[in-house]
Amino acid sequence: MKFQTVSKAGYAKYSIKGSRFFAEAHPIQSPDEAEAIINNVKKKYHDATHHCYGWRFGQGKNEAFRYSDDGEPSGTAGKPIFDITSKHRLSNVLLIVTRYFGGTKLGTGGLVRAYSSAAELSLEGIEILTVELGQMLEFKCTYEQHPVIMREINRFPIIHIWQEFLENVSIRAEVDESYTDLLTEAVFSATAGSVTGKLVDRE
Repeated sequence: MKFQTVSKAGYAKYSIKGSRFFAEAHPIQSPDEAEAIINNVKKKYHDATHHCYGWRFGQGKNEAFRYSDDGEPSGTAGKPIFDITSKHRLSNVLLIVTRYFGGTKLGTGGLVRAYSSAAELSLEGIEILTVELGQMLEFKCTYEQHPVIMREINRFPIIHIWQEFLENVSIRAEVDESYTDLLTEAVFSATAGSVTGKLVDRE
């Protein structure tokens, strides 16, 4: 499975009829990170009128998203911002637009155009990355077996790895599909058949 996201943060300014809009685009690694960035932006522009945003994270059945008008008329800010992520087929991304009211009301259509334009501008000049998702292998082992298994895992081009140390150790390694069987066999052999990898769903 593949998805597209932004390679780095992007920033833009947009003004119309006295209102000033400050837009930011951010790659995110979790919904919690999106919320943390939103809170930081609110602190940075603490005297602003509105902080409207849209974010999308995950793929398929695990996709999560959220958008907010933050006090603007319903449907005039958060959804138009979020729609920019759909237009560019982006995931794992946050777009947030801060507005300083300039004294002149923009109307429903004007707000939609302003927030959409600001969000679009924040993406200008940013490289769009295509990310390849692999398959998730889980290995459960003892603490003594852990270094042996990690040595085998590190011989392969791992996309991501997660480890949990409780009574025993749980290791989840995301690897390209072409290496799944090879990694499973390598760990099985290195542990004399006592540890078998199994495919698990991405949480």
